[in-house]
Amino acid sequence: GYCDSSPGAPPVLHSGRQLAALLAGGSLTLGQLTGEADDRRPFARIDAHPQQAQVLGLRNLSEQTWRAEIPGYSATPIEPGKTIRLLNGLTIDVPGMQARVVNPQDSGSS
Repeated sequence: GYCDSSPGAPPVLHSGRQLAALLAGGSLTLGQLTGEADDRRPFARIDAHPQQAQVLGLRNLSEQTWRAEIPGYSATPIEPGKTIRLLNGLTIDVPGMQARVVNPQDSGSS
């Protein structure tokens, strides 16, 4: 079947309250992360890299600058409209919420 070519489970954005799968071309609302279903403000879009389809980025669709932190690196501001590469352990801080990328494929490998 077509399961063979699938690289495994997609990375997930974990906000402490909710889990959202990160699939290329998909988008997330704030409510999907806070658990408030009626909050439909756009939060992010998942963009595949133009040259490397397996490399995903998270584009900031919100009106607030995110504070993105990758373990071992200093925090980076991600302004609205900017994209950060999805890496295992990446955390995104926005006012009132922190979300972390958990990538099942990367567990154990660096």
